Amino acid sequence: MNLTDKARRGSQEAMEALFDMTKNDVAYLCRLLLGDSQASGVAVPRIYRSLWEQVLAGRITTEEDFAQAALVKTAAFCKTVLAKKDSKSFRIPQNRDFVLGMGEGRLSLQGEPWELAVDNLPPLHRFLYVLPVLCGYTQAQLAKLFHTSEETVRLAQVAEAICLKRLFAALSRLLGREISLTQEEFHRALKANRPRAEVPPTVDSAVLHAIRAVCRPIQRRLAKKRKRVALAAGTVVVLACLTGGIVYASVAGDGGEAAESTASVSSAVEESSAAETSSETSAASEESSTLSESSTVSEDTASSETSAVDSEAA
Repeated sequence: MNLTDKARRGSQEAMEALFDMTKNDVAYLCRLLLGDSQASGVAVPRIYRSLWEQVLAGRITTEEDFAQAALVKTAAFCKTVLAKKDSKSFRIPQNRDFVLGMGEGRLSLQGEPWELAVDNLPPLHRFLYVLPVLCGYTQAQLAKLFHTSEETVRLAQVAEAICLKRLFAALSRLLGREISLTQEEFHRALKANRPRAEVPPTVDSAVLHAIRAVCRPIQRRLAKKRKRVALAAGTVVVLACLTGGIVYASVAGDGGEAAESTASVSSAVEESSAAETSSETSAASEESSTLSESSTVSEDTASSETSAVDSEAA
């Protein structure tokens, strides 16, 4: 049984293992695509909440699928966040000239050269240049993500070297010192800094809290199911023993004992049925309470996260 199978059965340890093996890549990709560390901290817990839903629904069945889904979900989620802040973020340039607009407007001046490039690239350029390097996106995948043609994606990638040159020229003028990265150097820097990415403790705690909230009702449901199965098995054993007594009494010709055994069987069945009914009623009541509590926590979390994103957008 792999980690996704265990997670589907409510294993908190399995979910935490899946989170640990992908969290740095997800956080790093969020940081690059959103161009904002604070916004990425809000995005990561929401991305994993969506991933847990896919795991529990059986749409992710292996660790490899989970790792790939984490990157795909991150790209899609970040695209949605930026599009909500500015509906023109991913508009294809007129005449498909991707060199236009570079070095214009207010520029971020803090960070290493590769960070300056990422933070000052327009969102569309950022996605088109980062996703192939870190996630292996093909031109076909990028075209599908942005609802355009592969030829348009190709033109954008051809313009990358010129865009970077223009951007660093503008940054050098503003900083009063020469800074520059070639296209190849930029790609190497993106890959080299990937292992250094870390998830902030607050984000880590938020995801772990969500994992506990997801696993708790599943574990309770399975525990009650095991209890009902054990109760049913015990009832079968009791009935088998009593039935054997009836048969023995009948063979021995003792009518009184047979009648008494029959009455005992009836009484055992009634008691077993009553106990099982009581157990099911209790389980249903507790499950309803747990789901209500989980829903309240989820709504509160989503509300605070949405406020953070809206605040960031403002």
